[in-house]
Amino acid sequence: MLTFVIPVRHPATISNWAGVKARLQVTLRSLYAQIHPDWNAVVVANAGTDLPSLGDNVTLTSVDFPPNNLPRTGPMEEFYQAVRRDKGARIISGLIAVQPRGHVMAVDYDDLISNRLAQFVSINPDEPGWFFNDGYLYSPGSELRLYQPNFFQFCGTSHIIRAPLLKIPRSIDELDEAHTARWFGSHIFIKQDLDKTNSPLSPLPFVGSIYRVGHDDATSRSASVNSISKPTDKRFPITPEILTEFFGGVAE
Repeated sequence: MLTFVIPVRHPATISNWAGVKARLQVTLRSLYAQIHPDWNAVVVANAGTDLPSLGDNVTLTSVDFPPNNLPRTGPMEEFYQAVRRDKGARIISGLIAVQPRGHVMAVDYDDLISNRLAQFVSINPDEPGWFFNDGYLYSPGSELRLYQPNFFQFCGTSHIIRAPLLKIPRSIDELDEAHTARWFGSHIFIKQDLDKTNSPLSPLPFVGSIYRVGHDDATSRSASVNSISKPTDKRFPITPEILTEFFGGVAE
């Protein structure tokens, strides 16, 4: 079983909620395109948040976290710490609620995933997990850019990990805030931490996700795909095959 967990920011911190809702709907469509049925998902959002229809495979975990007012000036590390605390708390709240078995993948609400992930996990159920060394960059109206290597340090939708390795507590009362911020609020530490154990992650042998960049309210403050990609990045058109694998078969 592969469990996806999607944290959604507090609506009060979003300038264009209609855009967030629309992007989340596309992300959910990407999940539902999985070619193997052994998956589920949990969306974590503040109670009362206006969300698209979640469908039968996706549950909702409601939280009451206050708005995370991210610092817009000062050291960037303060900004990153604020993001990690809020995102980590939302992801771990969802995982505590569903207590997943098998593998877990955090998915940012605006990213897209390959429809092959659940199938790949189903035939490798005992593996510790995988990191995404390569991944696509995308802005609506642009070509795909293949960003390589070290995509997993660049995009949060980039790891699949066996649930027992995540040390998910049984209740919020057992929460380790430092561990939560480091492993669930960030995507840059968990691979290097697991590399020091007997359960290192392996590279995913295909492109697993699309990092959507350059839109309103991107938490990462990402620029457009044309300005953020590298000159050496390979370019790909949005083909019918790409639409099927990542977009649920429907163009935006």
